[in-house]
Amino acid sequence: MPSRLPAPLAGLLVAAVAILAWPFRTLPAPSLDLSWEIGLHQAAAAGLRFGHDIVFTYGPLGFLSLPTPFVGPTSALAFVAMFALVLAAAAILLHESRRLFPLWAAVVVTLVAARALAYIRPPELLEFVAFALGVELIRRGNVGRPDRIAVAAGGLAAVAIMVKLDVGVFVAAGAGVVVLAVASPRLRGLLVYSAAFAGASVGIWLVARQQLPDLVTYVRASIDVISGFSEAMAVDKPHMLRAMLAFGGVAAVVVVAAYRESVAWPRDRRAALAALLALLLFALWKHGFVRGHFAPIFVALGWALLVLMPRTMPRWVMAGAFGAAATVVLVISQASPLRFVEVTRSASEFARQAGNALLPWRWEGAEAETRRLLVADFAIPQVVVDEIAGRTVHIDPFQAAVATAYPVFAWRPVPIYQSYQAYTSSLDELNAALLRSTERPERILRRYESRTIAGRTVVYAVDRRNYWFESPAATLERLCRYREVVASGAWQVLADTGHGCGAVTSISRVTVALGETVPVPAAPSPDSFVVARVLGLDSGLPGKLRVLAWRAPRSFVIVDGLRYRLIPATAEDGLVLAVPPAAQGSPPFAFGDPVRDIAVRSDIGDEDGMVTFEFVAVSSTGP
Repeated sequence: MPSRLPAPLAGLLVAAVAILAWPFRTLPAPSLDLSWEIGLHQAAAAGLRFGHDIVFTYGPLGFLSLPTPFVGPTSALAFVAMFALVLAAAAILLHESRRLFPLWAAVVVTLVAARALAYIRPPELLEFVAFALGVELIRRGNVGRPDRIAVAAGGLAAVAIMVKLDVGVFVAAGAGVVVLAVASPRLRGLLVYSAAFAGASVGIWLVARQQLPDLVTYVRASIDVISGFSEAMAVDKPHMLRAMLAFGGVAAVVVVAAYRESVAWPRDRRAALAALLALLLFALWKHGFVRGHFAPIFVALGWALLVLMPRTMPRWVMAGAFGAAATVVLVISQASPLRFVEVTRSASEFARQAGNALLPWRWEGAEAETRRLLVADFAIPQVVVDEIAGRTVHIDPFQAAVATAYPVFAWRPVPIYQSYQAYTSSLDELNAALLRSTERPERILRRYESRTIAGRTVVYAVDRRNYWFESPAATLERLCRYREVVASGAWQVLADTGHGCGAVTSISRVTVALGETVPVPAAPSPDSFVVARVLGLDSGLPGKLRVLAWRAPRSFVIVDGLRYRLIPATAEDGLVLAVPPAAQGSPPFAFGDPVRDIAVRSDIGDEDGMVTFEFVAVSSTGP
């Protein structure tokens, strides 16, 4: 074992690595991600209730993982949390490099490995830190004061859960494995860990100004978002198969390294290491191959290899494995190798963020700069701003950052404030229920964006989905209850009329083979909506197991010859196919002509599959 570094020198090296590897991003261009990121800060600042006002996989501490762009005191807290996390990662990487290399080489390896921070989000970085700490504890075997380890593990798991639920689940499971490996007796350790986890979770929830009854709703609804993500957001990206093969190859090297490192360990500790590594590999698989976010998983694999690499492993094998992981990251991310040597840019970005976060007299200026950049992109006409000023407002379909750019209204979002994330019927109903309630927003601000499909211009939606089919139950409620009061440029303002949806009348029901086109019946009256409930798309137990292990096959809806991605779980809530003139609004915001025909397909073939279309008319109680 290498000699122990003096604490001042170790601290200096770790801090230097953290600063020289500090991740940077371009600020700020309004986008899909920026919308929910700033939305988390807005929710924290406004004290919105998670599980009631907001439903997301990120929890009440989720804003701590998003230090940029600077939007106020929550960003200052996020910077401090991010710096602590990066310091922890740098310390782990240096410690593990020191096991394998002389000091000078260990510092170089640590800095190169840490430069990959740009490719991994903070919640997943927290997941790696928890994994590495767990490996180190299992490696040591006998640890002093195991109860303290159990309490610390429970606290770490609680923080992870409150930052991002899906990451928190893996951290909590891994922490439990580690506690069982080091505690004696094991039952006592598990009880202490469970009590610490529960107590810390409730404590954090209350300190974050949340209401205790909402905790259950937050967990339940967030699980819906997590499971629905695997079913609704799957994409096929170029080189997906190659990435899978590369993942399998690098993962196999990591497994071999873990086997070689633990060959002389007692059986129970080897079993604990195997369980911990299995959890990490499964988490990386799910993180990486649903949406095709390849670079982060290979960064984590490379770091895991550094943590697990035995000193007896030939150096050429180490170099080859690290080189393979780095090559895959660079190829898949299409990043220039020069990014790994942009240490001056990282240092200057760290200094800028640190100044904004740690010097309160700079907060106002930093906030103003963020607003200036956002306003320049949104460019909302003054007539629209005047209409929403002093009102409660939901922003559709996303771009919650408008509330930061124009702080003249009260942000009152539907719970799934990015409409494309209402992946399940229960999530869709949360949005619809808010619009039916007395808490609904006075105004809805819509931004129109378009895309071209088969030569026709349609409203933009994520993953080539149909905008009007997003969160369909909530969409119908919006169409029934709100009417256009202002439209200018790319922006439309809808006002609450106090009316709502009326009687539901059956029109027809037809069952056909998947892929078969069905004509859409006409509305029975001029003031009726035509809605199609699409039934029979549930894939059953085999489909649910596939979603759990990876992701679901994709479904598509074809309306008037145009194919869109379809979310099966919400299709049964009712897809709006025709809108009465009073609810249309002005072009380009209007729904447009009634849909003439509809069909549903799957990307794994339509043989022997059947689907039922139940057409109903929904009246409106308003004008």
